[in-house]
Amino acid sequence: MRGLKVCLGIAFIIALIGGVGGLILPGQMADANMGPAEAAWGRWYAVMGLTLALAAWYALRDPVKNLTIVRVVVFFLALDALVGLVNAITGDVGWGLVLPVLIVNGLLAAATAYFYPRGQKAT
Repeated sequence: MRGLKVCLGIAFIIALIGGVGGLILPGQMADANMGPAEAAWGRWYAVMGLTLALAAWYALRDPVKNLTIVRVVVFFLALDALVGLVNAITGDVGWGLVLPVLIVNGLLAAATAYFYPRGQKAT
């Protein structure tokens, strides 16, 4: 259970930093190629990051009770990595920008799925 909590804690911190940064500084995040080019879209994207942070924090409190939310966090991280991979393959985004997302979110999704408590039911 400790490994799952560590993974959810890391997901919470990463999503919180990205979400708050995109909400408060969307122009600077866009200049650093860490979000959409337009400020309005950057704020909208930041809300998704903050929602992931909220879900990870909620699941972190009691992962066994919140198994569905843990699954949502795993799927969100995996899909985020997959979209980054597709964007890099199609040439829409450079590999230099996508590689950190692939490594961090891919490994975090895999580790969270690995520590997921199989065979237990939500209480």
